[in-house]
Amino acid sequence: PFYDEEKARYAWRYFIESYKIIDEFIGLLLESCATPDTLIIVVSDHAAIPAWRVVNIRRIFINEGLLSYKASPDGYLVDWSRTKAFPWIEPLMVWINLVGRDPNGIVEAKDYEDLREQVVDILQNLRDPDTGRKITAMVLRREESVNIGLGDERTGDIVYFLKPPYTIWHGPTEDLLTYKATEDHLKDWLVRDQSRITGIHGYYLPNERMDRFSNTAIFIMNGPHVKKGEKLKKPIRLTDIAPTISYLLGIPVPRDCEGRVIYEALI
Repeated sequence: PFYDEEKARYAWRYFIESYKIIDEFIGLLLESCATPDTLIIVVSDHAAIPAWRVVNIRRIFINEGLLSYKASPDGYLVDWSRTKAFPWIEPLMVWINLVGRDPNGIVEAKDYEDLREQVVDILQNLRDPDTGRKITAMVLRREESVNIGLGDERTGDIVYFLKPPYTIWHGPTEDLLTYKATEDHLKDWLVRDQSRITGIHGYYLPNERMDRFSNTAIFIMNGPHVKKGEKLKKPIRLTDIAPTISYLLGIPVPRDCEGRVIYEALI
């Protein structure tokens, strides 16, 4: 919605220049530190996709009777005595406020599954009121999230991902702290355009794409025992990097590694 041809040409020049700077920096490192026997790996932990439609997750949960705030000298804080489900937004998870587990839990164990199913349904059926578009790409229960590297005790009872261009955080630090709320968060709006476009990654699945933008990380490897010019046909995971480096160095792969050696890239 904010696209401008002249600004786009201007912005893409900066993208190209940034790639040149990174390329020169890597070249300087190689010239200064590397030999033909040096293993070189360039890797990022994520990319980013443009986002501009803000979802007011606080208001959505308030409207469903799951979340409550109360005024305090520090602003609006969560009223745990009236909160059944608490959404956190970095990363996108929801905790059921469970008796016996959480300090101020109010949801009894017998009601846990029913409430969790209610939250899953709410998230799966989120739609943009202006366009009718579906907002979430995936909603998982904690035990299901094991398949994407989560599922431990630090994982929320529910994990979910958005579709671009939707976002929940759009810049202000206070947006990240959902135990607090501003006057704007408590207003009766669900989805709206933000005033600027931001780059978001954590809210989207790793294989998400939008136009020429991708959430896929970079992985480039060069050196002894590495195939030349090989483009991997299947995705790899960040957890595969350490085992692969260990293998190439001839040292044991750490026993607690969850990844694998990327044999298909090696000679």
